[in-house]
This record gives sequence, C-alpha cells and structure tokens, in this order.
Amino acid sequence: MQEGFSKLNQTHLSTLKEEGILVFPDFISKQTINLIKKETSPWLKKAGFNNRTSSLIMGNNQWIEHLGMCSLAALKFALDDQFINFLEDYFETSITLGSFSLQRKIFPEEGIRLHREIGEGYREIGEGLNVFLYLTNPSEKTGVTEFVKKSHNTEIEESYVLKNKVDDAIYIDLEKSPFKSKPLFKPTGGKGTLVIFHRGIWHQLPKFQAPGRT
Repeated sequence: MQEGFSKLNQTHLSTLKEEGILVFPDFISKQTINLIKKETSPWLKKAGFNNRTSSLIMGNNQWIEHLGMCSLAALKFALDDQFINFLEDYFETSITLGSFSLQRKIFPEEGIRLHREIGEGYREIGEGLNVFLYLTNPSEKTGVTEFVKKSHNTEIEESYVLKNKVDDAIYIDLEKSPFKSKPLFKPTGGKGTLVIFHRGIWHQLPKFQAPGRT
C-alpha cells in the first residue's frame, strides 16, 4: 500500500521484541479511515449472532468477526507487502492472518482488570501479535488501554491469577502483582493510530464513560 509502512525498520522490530508494543500515532490518513468506515458501515448495521455476520460480546466489547474483509481499503492495509515482510522478520517465518475483526465499545463499564491474551495450547504466554487500527479518537472518556511494557515474557505465579471472566485471557490484580510499581503506558494518537502488541503483554482498561470507540 502506502501510508507509513515504508517507515518500518530494524529499530521498530527490536523495540517490539523488547517492549512488547509499538505505537504509530496517526499512522494512516483520515481519508483512508473514512473509506474503511464507509465500506464497513452497511455490514456493521447487519451484525448479529448468525453464521454470516457474527459478533461476540466479551465484557463491553463487541467483536464482529471478519468485518474487515468487507472493506477493500482495510484488506489492502492488512495485507500490505511491506507490513507482512516486517511481521515475518519478527516471527522469522511465514505468517497467517488469524482474524480480521472490528471491535467496538458498546457500553461503559467499570473497566477491565490487568490481563493477557491466551490461546489454546499456550495458557502461559499467548503467541502472536494483535494489531489495532483506531477508527475513532481514543480518549479517557471512551477508554484508553494501558500496557505494562516488557511484561510479555514475564511468568506469573498461580497465586496472582484471578478467576477468568472469559476463556481467552488470564486476569490478575494489579495491586497484588509484580507490576504494581511499574509505570503504565498509554498509547497516544488520533484516528488512524496503529498499535501492535504481543498477545502476552499485560494490559488493562480503566473505567470510562462513553461507548462507541472502534
């Protein structure tokens, strides 16, 4: 494609491996963001619990599976050659696009405790990367996820682990965790901000007031 993928370099690769997260504020143009929203909007209105346009509610998040494929602009973004080359350099092997969903906050809540994503067969540390592209402006009002940098390779004692709310994450109490004295990192940027993070990095979502973030 385009946009800022040509800027990805070895320094970014090293940072992602060491810190577990990369943030590129305002990475793609508002024009592209508007095009993605325009192309997905008709399908978003049809999202329901069926086998064609299915969605999943976890906490206050609605995940609409594969909705990104309804947008040619989004598909070109996800499958950009330079982006794929960067990710294959990270994993040192060929990669697979595991999911291509749209996430939106559907109601405010008390927040989400510190957690990390997991997957079948690797409960300790989830393999893979999550790639988020903000279609709206993140703010304290609509929710900003906080990350503990360099925590993606940290082993956690069983005594810290809380009872899971869902099956694909492990939760711990920040105040009783090894991270209680570590600074929390908040990604900054507006629409078009790109966030790449290791599935094993610990992160939380503080209480927010308004739904609607995508």
